[in-house]
Amino acid sequence: MELLEKQGKLHGKEAPRRRIGFYGSSSTVSGNQDGRGNTGLTELEKELVSGLIDEALEKYSADAIAKPDYALFSAGGRIIPRLTSQDYHHTVAPTFWGNLGLKYFVKLPRREKPAQKAIEPDIHAGECWAMEGQQGQLGIRLARRIVVTEITIEHADPSVVLDMDSAPKEIEVWGLRGSEDAAPTATSHHASHTKPKTRQTFSIPLSMQKWPFVGVVLRIKSNWGHPKYTCMYRVRVHGYEPNA
Repeated sequence: MELLEKQGKLHGKEAPRRRIGFYGSSSTVSGNQDGRGNTGLTELEKELVSGLIDEALEKYSADAIAKPDYALFSAGGRIIPRLTSQDYHHTVAPTFWGNLGLKYFVKLPRREKPAQKAIEPDIHAGECWAMEGQQGQLGIRLARRIVVTEITIEHADPSVVLDMDSAPKEIEVWGLRGSEDAAPTATSHHASHTKPKTRQTFSIPLSMQKWPFVGVVLRIKSNWGHPKYTCMYRVRVHGYEPNA
């Protein structure tokens, strides 16, 4: 938030400051508070700060691996709904109905995050796509047609999540050589034999780096034991353009 800190200084004077929180953390910007402690940020200001945070997260992620991510949503990557498993949905009983003893009869659906979360840079705890069950798949149309060389799977930091049971354990990578309707080509099979890490990069065998792909399908074969859902925080696809 160094940029915002600097913007809070006006002609050599330190402007009044207040604290605002995003993603469970706080930072400081200049301005006034009302008597109730509300920040009073306009929607435009919130959008600006949120954009700065997303940009910083994306820059950090790029610097950490130093390889282009052709699955990244902001770069043009997109989810292929037809080749993507169902979101995990569960319902919660509202307090009012629960107090009346009707929680088993009236339940409200809980809004879950879409599969698009898996190709966005934010991997804070809870910012993931939850897939139904222990097995399924995620279809991604790449930003460009590339020869895929590596796949990176990211999960939230183990120190800030309650457990890692929902992390994917065993995956297969399939490539789409033509249109999204074409049959995918198997490229590699990967299994994690140790407890999941925040970031793991798997290499595609050289024998399978013969064709450029317009998309990939990740088939999740198992997770680390969660019976109801599997969490995909972020998937990155690395490679090179055949004519580059």
